[in-house]
Amino acid sequence: MKITDISVKNPVAIYMFFAGIILFGLLAIFRLPRDLFPDIEYPTLTVVTVYPGASAEQVEKEVTNPLEVILASTENIKNIQSFSKDNVSTISLQFDWGSDITEAAANARDLIELVKYQLPSEAQRPIIMKINSSVMPVVILGLQTTNTNVDISDLIEKVISPRLQHIDGVGTVISIAQPETEIAVEIDPLKAEKYGLTIDYIANLIKSFNLNVPAGSLKTGVWDLNVTVHGSVPSIEAIYHLPITTYLGQVIRLKDIAIVKKQYKQKDEIARTHQERGTALMVQKQSQANALQVYEAVKKEIACLQLPPETNIYEVFNTTEIIKGSINNITETLLWGGLCVIIVVWLFLRAWRSSLIISLAIPFSLLIALITMMVAGFTINVFTLMSMVVAIGMIIDNNIVVVENITKYIDRGIRKKEASIFATGEMGQAITASTFTTIAVFFPLIFAGGIVGMFFQQFAIIGATTMLGSLLIALTLTPTASSQLFIEKSKQKKRLKIYEKTESWYLKLEDNYGKLINWSLHNKGIIIIIMVAFILLAFILGKWFIGTDYIPNVDGGDLITVIQMPDGYSVEETEKVAAKVEKFIEDNVPEILYGFTVAGQTDQGLLSSVGFKENKNLATIVYHLVPPNKRKRSAEEIADMIVIELKKIPEIEQFNVVGGSILVSALLGSGSPVEIVITGTDLETLRKYAKIVEDSLKNIPFLKNIQNNIVNTKPEFQVTLDKDRMANLNINPAIAAMQVRQSLYGIEAGKYEQQGKEIPINIKYMRDELKSVNDVLNIRISSLLGSSYPLREVAEVQLNNGYIEIMHDNQQRVAVVGADINTNVDLGTVTKEIQKIISSIDTYDEVIIKQKGQAEEQAKSFKDLGLILVISVLLVYMIMAAQFGNLLQPFIIFLSSPFAVVGSIIAFYLTGTTLNLISFVAIILLMGVVVNNGIVLVDYTNMLIKRGYSLNDAIIAAGISRLRPVLMTTFTTIMGILPMAINRGLLHEIWSPFGITTIGGLFFATLITLIWIPLLYSLFYSHFEHKKSLYI
Repeated sequence: MKITDISVKNPVAIYMFFAGIILFGLLAIFRLPRDLFPDIEYPTLTVVTVYPGASAEQVEKEVTNPLEVILASTENIKNIQSFSKDNVSTISLQFDWGSDITEAAANARDLIELVKYQLPSEAQRPIIMKINSSVMPVVILGLQTTNTNVDISDLIEKVISPRLQHIDGVGTVISIAQPETEIAVEIDPLKAEKYGLTIDYIANLIKSFNLNVPAGSLKTGVWDLNVTVHGSVPSIEAIYHLPITTYLGQVIRLKDIAIVKKQYKQKDEIARTHQERGTALMVQKQSQANALQVYEAVKKEIACLQLPPETNIYEVFNTTEIIKGSINNITETLLWGGLCVIIVVWLFLRAWRSSLIISLAIPFSLLIALITMMVAGFTINVFTLMSMVVAIGMIIDNNIVVVENITKYIDRGIRKKEASIFATGEMGQAITASTFTTIAVFFPLIFAGGIVGMFFQQFAIIGATTMLGSLLIALTLTPTASSQLFIEKSKQKKRLKIYEKTESWYLKLEDNYGKLINWSLHNKGIIIIIMVAFILLAFILGKWFIGTDYIPNVDGGDLITVIQMPDGYSVEETEKVAAKVEKFIEDNVPEILYGFTVAGQTDQGLLSSVGFKENKNLATIVYHLVPPNKRKRSAEEIADMIVIELKKIPEIEQFNVVGGSILVSALLGSGSPVEIVITGTDLETLRKYAKIVEDSLKNIPFLKNIQNNIVNTKPEFQVTLDKDRMANLNINPAIAAMQVRQSLYGIEAGKYEQQGKEIPINIKYMRDELKSVNDVLNIRISSLLGSSYPLREVAEVQLNNGYIEIMHDNQQRVAVVGADINTNVDLGTVTKEIQKIISSIDTYDEVIIKQKGQAEEQAKSFKDLGLILVISVLLVYMIMAAQFGNLLQPFIIFLSSPFAVVGSIIAFYLTGTTLNLISFVAIILLMGVVVNNGIVLVDYTNMLIKRGYSLNDAIIAAGISRLRPVLMTTFTTIMGILPMAINRGLLHEIWSPFGITTIGGLFFATLITLIWIPLLYSLFYSHFEHKKSLYI
């Protein structure tokens, strides 16, 4: 080939070119950021709207419904899902993969502007959040103090948060359970009633005394001066003495009916660390930042903070540990794989020159991949590294074929320079075709959608680049180095004794293989029966003994316990139960490193955006364990132990304990393994069917953590207004309803400015005076004429049940029953059982029951992968047809591909591996790898027939001649991937199935290929001998 000829004749230029690759490759190693998975922007937007004091049904009716209607018209929207809870509406918009999420967010923002005036005035402005791989915090910090003189809020806002956000790569710092200072004006309802005052009247008076109004400007001579009316209160004492005019004209002071104090606002969220209350700070990184570098910088900055006495800040959770651990683990696997490959090469060749030249492909191909990653803006992550591990055994295949052929011609006495050029040219077409058949199976993955494309796009690009790099090396550097390092036959010394002895073994193996081919050519019927038997065996194993899964559960050392108290529980009572659970876990799980607890509901649903559940009656307890290799129990086993204890705590109504990885679960976003969605219109009907489904799931022994989002209702007081009576008393119903809300929830009456900081003035009734329904009925309601009446004169209060959460799917009400699966059962088996349950339930016309969750995602992903498999097979076939110039020989080679699947299924059975997303991709990759041996055999057989060999002689001679390179390429690929298959370090659950699938399929297919391809060649050649133009 011309490129080879140029390379061999210009060795210095070639060496300088590859020296440049070393230079830029080393630069890439130091510059590339590290992350767990590729940096991905999910096609999802989340719209969060806080409506303080509102019930779930009010949130649904007044916030969620109008927002859903308008947001459903967002361009390219695929699905819309919402959760209406007490105080907060969360709407999730899912778009087609490839959609411009920034543009979609702008479109959603414009649409929300159209309906914002339809939303309640008390509802906060809807917040639109994009979901990407940076949403999970790099580190979570705990802040605690016993110093009563320390203002935690000031410390966070003025010291800690600015210092952290100043760090290069830090995106946002989110605080959970941060104390918020308020000026609390607590009104005595009895004293207010005595003067006929309502809470909104008092609030408006305080606002009127606390104003700074720009009044315009005044020209005085040459001066143009601004005029400002200052009416703000100068101190808390001044608020206390503000004058209030009653409806009867009497002037009193605020102190006569209320107490005024500066305090921390009562919140519905509580954070705990070390079994004590505190504040949690979540530090998120920017999308392109290096997570490990950001973490180290945050750690360094925290160590430098000068905090007040008795105030501590420390790490309570760290998501970079799994990143660092998994990258180190797979990097180690890569190095071991490379070493195994080099050892295999030497064992076959037993010559250091040949082994060295072949092994050059490993570092240079990997450096080319790293340079590609740097140019493309990729990160060093699990999938890019996994691509390198998969490729490390294959990138020397081309070198093996070339070096073996060069050695053969040198042994025949041809000068090494000419031998390098001629031998490389002779095999150039074959290795180019085999390289492109491998690239062909990577190619469709680059354009795949959904989660397959999300994670395997970079895997495919790096895999294809690495293979192209190996081809470039085989056609340039390898013949150039061979022309200088190899010794011509006339100058060769006598080989080592070990070479002579082991060579006889190889020669004997080749001889026996030749005899086996000859026997098979004369006993074709027996061979065909054996092959059919293998296919039947694989079919039986696959249908009845091999399970299917979505994505393997990862033991990242995270222990997540979510407990749910009865609906209506306060956050303080929820915290008490959480404290019991904390104590049990910390006393019985010595493997714990650190952890934190969050109880209640955050102000803006912030925890929901990073995958946590939240509500007043919910608590999430998170612990991180020591790495898997430093403990005897898996996280899942520890979780099962905790479940036993939680069943003994009567206050806990539902619970869910999972051992795995928060970061992996959040990034994969795969939902519960079992998720049954019931669609209808009436909440009571949905509740009824959800209970039926829940009870049915409890009868399946391999399910656990069964949860029903609509199983119970919560008690609530419902105020029914008497509109006729209100009309008689000149009371506006809307104003009355607002005054009831203000009396119970409070109302903000402006801001108090202190040392440049604005503190809200919140007016509310004294909590001790509002304890019963009777107290509520005594709330004063003002009429349009200025008089006031107790609520009991115009309303009735009843105790009813309301829902704590109302879920919509595509604007329809739904109930969801979810469950986890025991580790010894696969998703496919569970899916079949669930379908039986769904089929057995009789439903009304308006009620629809479907299985979603991971089962639905698995079905979609497998469908996508099935299409990718078909496209890959067609591409490989087309490349081979172009190489051979006919349609028949590629078909012969492809008939060996099914045995790769057979081998993989046998490997699944022997190792207990399931067919999942990872192993399916490995099968696709095998389609481009297993044909390479067939290409070499068929190409060489064609060459020998053209040289005048008879059919059988050509088949046998080609087999014997190509046996060593075929075995070498197979075993180098297997040994390169073997460390991946047997590795049990952090995140091995992701890549181990890939290794097992590849090794099983490649090993079995190679053994079959060595017999099957010669037999098929003979059969088809004999049949089409009269049409040789279609064959050779």
